[in-house]
Amino acid sequence: CLPNDKDQQLPADQISMIAGWGGKYPSSELNAFGSFHLKQGVVYVKSHDYCRRIYASYDPKDEICATNERGQVDSREGDSGGPLMILNQTDHRWYLFGITSHGSNTEAIKPGVYSSVSTKLDFIRQYL
Repeated sequence: CLPNDKDQQLPADQISMIAGWGGKYPSSELNAFGSFHLKQGVVYVKSHDYCRRIYASYDPKDEICATNERGQVDSREGDSGGPLMILNQTDHRWYLFGITSHGSNTEAIKPGVYSSVSTKLDFIRQYL
């Protein structure tokens, strides 16, 4: 499902689910073939201030960043294009709020950055 509201902002610490075929290693050479299994993980949306401190190019109007430092979960190389989904507690459906865009493929877990779907609803609906 798509978000209902254009430009909908997510609160910090919103529980989200990510999925992707990317590798699990911090080195590009080790991730040459990505994963043969679709992986998923729970991440938490971070505040815009937090994201700006990590990535100078972070755009709070068009991006979402999320990670799970405690669980050592984030998007990796090869996950681009994958979903950032949120379960709606009212209708029990998954909503697509972000598309994996970029991050930091390093040993230390840093947030993944997701292109916001809600800011692109007019464009998406034009072609649905």
